[in-house]
Amino acid sequence: MHKYITVRFVTDWVRQIDVPIGVILWEDGGRQPLIRLPQSGEQLPDVNMAEARPHLQVFHDQIDGWLQSRALPYTDGELEPLSDEWWAHVQKLLSFSIRVSDPRPLDCVRPEIEVEALFSAAVQPRQPRQVLEKRLETLVREAIGQECNSELVSRTAVFGYHEKLVRVMKAKQSHSGLVVIDAVDLSGKDAVPYADELTSRLQRIKAGPPRDTLRFITGYLSSPGGLNGEVYMVDWIKDQVDEHVYDLIHEQDLFAGEARRALSAIRNERQTDMPL
Repeated sequence: MHKYITVRFVTDWVRQIDVPIGVILWEDGGRQPLIRLPQSGEQLPDVNMAEARPHLQVFHDQIDGWLQSRALPYTDGELEPLSDEWWAHVQKLLSFSIRVSDPRPLDCVRPEIEVEALFSAAVQPRQPRQVLEKRLETLVREAIGQECNSELVSRTAVFGYHEKLVRVMKAKQSHSGLVVIDAVDLSGKDAVPYADELTSRLQRIKAGPPRDTLRFITGYLSSPGGLNGEVYMVDWIKDQVDEHVYDLIHEQDLFAGEARRALSAIRNERQTDMPL
């Protein structure tokens, strides 16, 4: 079991308003937390980052120092680092612009990846689309493996509704069949428009030229513990496109297995060139 806290920044001292600005994730009983704060170029809608960054740096340095020394100021005895009691005392020490929430449990499989999804869900930053797409492509490539990747054309297009091209992440096309592998990030603030966009693209392929075999395998990046409320969007994609929709972290094996089965179904057919 892992735990996490939300880091919050005070934006209005008079009205005592604070907003989420970062997360810290660690394994319960461990000593090496993953600290995810806004990086250079990332913006938050309700935070003046020029004002916040010095406070965040001081906070980061304090946490590092307290963990290394295994001691907190104004304590009679030693508190176990990252324990609930340790964080309760840290809350008392943070009397300025940075606050932290109480620790919460989290079912976590790949913390180095899920800390990014946790940050997206809890903080809702504005993140460049190309960064999110690159993250998804990496997860898909790792999940399906080298053999499947070698059969697929990446960042290509296939014919859809009214013979218009539709761009997809990966595809393989035979004389009478088509396999499309795509993915969507449902962990952050743009989960709904991203899900709608993906669904529309795949629906246009379904409405395209008739094919004997048409398979969609869709992956998604979820927020840890469903914090972003994305479950209904997953159900929407399944209902409108294809039931083969898988969490890229927690259902990686199912995603990879379905991709292999879909490619096997058209492997022996005569292959055709992709439109682009």
